[in-house]
Amino acid sequence: MKPQRYYSGENIHAGDLVRFAEVPSIIVFVTDSGEYSPGFSAADWDHLSTGFMIRQENGALVYLNEVNEDLVFVRRP
Repeated sequence: MKPQRYYSGENIHAGDLVRFAEVPSIIVFVTDSGEYSPGFSAADWDHLSTGFMIRQENGALVYLNEVNEDLVFVRRP
């Protein structure tokens, strides 16, 4: 499976700080690479075959199958 990548070219990893729709956010898991942040378990999300989950600063969760123009990589902690 091909790794998920931001438009800027970096691979997407759990823990990445991003902006999604101009809102500061964090990537909490990436199903393609099997990376899960604490509090997110593969057992709960393994039914999703590809994609990643974003947690926005207000706590909202957004799941994407692939990158779109609203997702911007900021930095890796």
